[in-house]
Amino acid sequence: MPTDDEQARLRSVGLQNAQSILRARRRAEEALRQSEHFLKRVTDVVPGVIQVFDLADKRTVYMNRSVATLLGYSADELRALGGEVLPSLMHADDLPRFAQHMTRLQALGDQEIADFEHRLRDRSGDWRWFHSRDAVFARDADGRARQIIGAAVEITERKRAEDELREAERKKDNFIATLAHELRNPLAPIRNALHVMRQQLPADPQLAWCGDVIDRQVGQMARLLEDLLDVSRITQGKFGLRREPVALAAVVEQAVEIASPFIDVASHALAVTLPPQPLTVDGDPTRLAQIFGNLLINAAKYTQDNGRIVLTAQLEADEVVVRVKDSGIGIGAEHLRHIFEMFSQVQSALVRAQGGLGIGLALVKGLVEMHGGQVSAVSDGLGRGSEFIVRLPIAHKSRHAEFSEDPVATHSSVEHRCRILVADDSRDTVESLAMLLRMSGHDVHVADDGEQALQMAEGCRPQVALLDIGMPKLNGYEVCRRIREQPWGRGMTLVAQTGWGQESDRRHTREAGFDHHLVKPVDVAALEDILRAVVTRAMSSP
Repeated sequence: MPTDDEQARLRSVGLQNAQSILRARRRAEEALRQSEHFLKRVTDVVPGVIQVFDLADKRTVYMNRSVATLLGYSADELRALGGEVLPSLMHADDLPRFAQHMTRLQALGDQEIADFEHRLRDRSGDWRWFHSRDAVFARDADGRARQIIGAAVEITERKRAEDELREAERKKDNFIATLAHELRNPLAPIRNALHVMRQQLPADPQLAWCGDVIDRQVGQMARLLEDLLDVSRITQGKFGLRREPVALAAVVEQAVEIASPFIDVASHALAVTLPPQPLTVDGDPTRLAQIFGNLLINAAKYTQDNGRIVLTAQLEADEVVVRVKDSGIGIGAEHLRHIFEMFSQVQSALVRAQGGLGIGLALVKGLVEMHGGQVSAVSDGLGRGSEFIVRLPIAHKSRHAEFSEDPVATHSSVEHRCRILVADDSRDTVESLAMLLRMSGHDVHVADDGEQALQMAEGCRPQVALLDIGMPKLNGYEVCRRIREQPWGRGMTLVAQTGWGQESDRRHTREAGFDHHLVKPVDVAALEDILRAVVTRAMSSP
C-alpha cells in the first residue's frame, strides 16, 4: 500500500496530466474554431457559389453567403427554400441536364471533376448563368458518393458576349448572302448581252478580245461570290458534300479547265503529271475540282508572267497526294501558318493580287478537311516559289470500271424550238435573256412581275418557264406553286433563276415545285442542257 505521501504525489501528477490534457483539448478546439472561421470567411468572400449537396437526401447542406450577394436574396429567403435551393432557383430547361449531372456525380472518382453550366433566377426575376465544377466531398460506408462539393462562378456576361457574337455572325452571313445576291443580278444581263454580241457582231479580233475579257471577268466575279458563300457555309456547318468514288484524273482535268483562263492570260507553262495507275478518292467531284482549281488559280495569280506551274499526283500508303508547285513570289516563314486563314493575304501577295479577297485558300482548307484530308504549304521564302500539298484518303473499294471514259459532251446550241416564258423584274435581265433565246430560234414570252407571269403562263402554256424568285406582286415561289396546281402546269419545266444560291435556297425552290435552280449569272450551257432535255422529251412523247 502506498503511503499517504505517495498517494498525494500520485493525485498531484494525475491532476497535472488531466489539466495538461484539458489545455491541449482547449487549444485544439480553439484551432478548430479558428480553422472553421477561416474557411467560412474564405467561402463567404469568394466571388462565387460554394455548396455541399447531399445526393441521398437531394438537398443542399451548406451554401456560402455569396449566393445571396450574387442573386439578391436575403439569408432568411434562402433558408425558406430549405435544402432545395438550386432546384428551386434553376431554369426549367436546365433541370433535365441537372438530373443527368447528378447521376454522373454519383460515378465520379475521388480525383475527378464534373463541369455543369446552368441558369439561376435572381430576386428581380432575371436569369444568371453559372459554371459549376463539382467533386466528391464524402462517401458512405460502402464507398458510394454521399456528398458533393461544388464551386460555381457567374458567366452571364460571357454568355451574353457569346450570344452577341453568334448574332453578329448571323448578320454577317446574311449580309454576305444578300451582297452575293445583289451582285449576281447585274452580272446576269452583262453575260446575256455578251452572248448576244458574239452572235451578232462580225469576227473582229479586237471585239473578240473584248468579249473574252468581259466573259473572263464576269466569271471571275461569279466565282469569287461563290467562294465567299462557300466559306461562310462551311464555318456555319451548313455545307454538305455529295460523295461518291471519283477518278482523280477526271477531277484534275476539270480543275485545269477551271484555271486555264488565269494560266493562259499570264502565259504560264503548266505541267500535269499523274501516275500510270488510276487513282480513286471518295469525295464530291465538284468540290474536289474546286480545291485543285483554286490552288492552280492561286499559283497563276501569284506567279510572274511566263512562270511555271507543276501539278503532280501520286499514291503514298493509303493517301492520294497532290502537289501544286509554282515559280512565283513565295511565302515568308512568318506567314506560312496564317496562309489558310480567312481574308489572309501576305503583303507581298497584295502586289500581285487580281481582285482576290484572301478566301480561296481558306475555302481549300475547309473543303479538304471535310473530305478527311489535310492541306499544307511550303516555301523556301520570298521570290522562291510555293508548293501546296493536299492529302486525301484513297477510296478503299475500287470502282474504276464505273467511270465513263467518254469525253465531256460539248454544249452545242439547241437545234429545236421551245416555247419559253422569262419572268424577271430586272428589265435588263429579262430582255437580254429573251434576246439570246430568240436568236437560238425559241419562241419567247416575257413578264416583269409575278401576276403577269402567271397570266402569261396560262395564256401561252410554255414548255419552259424561267422565273425570278424576288418578283413584285407574286414572288417566284408562289407563281411556281400556282402553276403546279393547274392541270396544264403539272408537266411544265419550271426553272428558278435567282441570285440566291445556298443549299437552303435550293431546298426552298425544290419544295415550291421547281425542276431546276440556276444561279445568276445563268450559265448558258446549263440552260441549253435543260432546253435540250425538254425538246428530247417532247420528241419522244406519243
